[in-house]
Amino acid sequence: MTVEQAMVMVYRLFGSPKVTDADILDRYQDGGQVSPWARDAIAFAISNKLLELDGNILPQTPISVKALRYAIGQIGMAD
Repeated sequence: MTVEQAMVMVYRLFGSPKVTDADILDRYQDGGQVSPWARDAIAFAISNKLLELDGNILPQTPISVKALRYAIGQIGMAD
């Protein structure tokens, strides 16, 4: 499962809320690599600190168990 696939699943667990800062992807060098179907989910994940990023999103790379556990652990903490 890739980062963007996982974040779409987590985003749906949050109820797919409206994304208020969709331009946040433009702040990352690889933000343009996020698939159109995952853009809101990744923007939501970044805005709510569901991903611990080091300057790149790496949307098509496999997500680590640690990263997925962290994102899911934030349920109830995001806006």
